[in-house]
Amino acid sequence: MLYNFICAASFVLMLLLNVLLGKCKRAKTVIRIFSGVIFVYKCAHYIVQNLRGNLSIPVEISSISYFLVPVIVAFKIKRLYGAGSFFGIAAGIGYFAFYTLLGFTVAESFTLTEILTGCFSHGYLLLAGLHLFKNNDFSPSEGPRIWATLFAMLAWAPVFYDLETRGITFIYYIIKPQYLYIFDATALNVLLVFLYYCLLAAAFAFAVKCFFYCNARRRAKPAAPAA
Repeated sequence: MLYNFICAASFVLMLLLNVLLGKCKRAKTVIRIFSGVIFVYKCAHYIVQNLRGNLSIPVEISSISYFLVPVIVAFKIKRLYGAGSFFGIAAGIGYFAFYTLLGFTVAESFTLTEILTGCFSHGYLLLAGLHLFKNNDFSPSEGPRIWATLFAMLAWAPVFYDLETRGITFIYYIIKPQYLYIFDATALNVLLVFLYYCLLAAAFAFAVKCFFYCNARRRAKPAAPAA
């Protein structure tokens, strides 16, 4: 239960930091500095792992986001602000939700240091995503860029997933649907996989719609009256 508590506390801390950043005049600078730190740290991490002979390639959506979001923020790639915000928020909330509720199920797979590092890294993604979300107006017309980013991630993952020895991860359930082969008849298994991907696509489309809806609601809020 220790990991559950750490992740829950980290999530609350990130929400508090998000509020503080909203009141900070140098919020953009702070986020850009953190972006640089995360990018350098993750590059160094993967380089060192591979130099040690431990083949390590980012294939998880959150792992790829460690590079995607910092680059978008640091280089001010405004055309991808929507995608950066969406995947930053999704990766952050997804991580904290899973490990807060089910962290005990993977407690033996990670050290305390790895959990703390994960909280810091995903905390950055959440803060950066929320920062972009609060300070930019997004249009549903940007939806195709979010979908294109997802498809690019899903095209990348299968190429490198099997090159590295790893346990079952989140991306596994998307790119390795063989676990759904529960029938003797091939046609039924194919149909089940098809329905599964339809449900995933519908869920993702709903999440994207909610993202733009919430952003529009934020824009629609009346300005606070002057003191």
